[in-house]
Amino acid sequence: MKNIILLFIAAGYSAKSQIIVNGDNLEIIKPHYISISLIAGKMLDNKVEAIINYGQPINNFRDEVLEKPDGSAMEFNSEIDMLNYLANNKYAFEHTYFRSNTDGNRTIFLLKLSQ
Repeated sequence: MKNIILLFIAAGYSAKSQIIVNGDNLEIIKPHYISISLIAGKMLDNKVEAIINYGQPINNFRDEVLEKPDGSAMEFNSEIDMLNYLANNKYAFEHTYFRSNTDGNRTIFLLKLSQ
């Protein structure tokens, strides 16, 4: 019984999910490159949210947040959790760079769509 439960848990983590940003499904748009940075999630929580830029028009930072199908922000345990999620959705890590802003330096991950 324990093995069956572990199998269902593993299948849930490895299953391909949708990548939705501002209501746009990136599986349909299929941008070749995306850039990702992370922001803190909810207050008093160690989770992070992913900010994804695929070349879309941006009116405010919420236009870049990776969303669940219900429209709420998707949260990750860490940078690696986010990269693994996107790797399961056919995006491969290419490069990391830093961008300075008023909050300090922000790490930007560049990913490429794998074929």
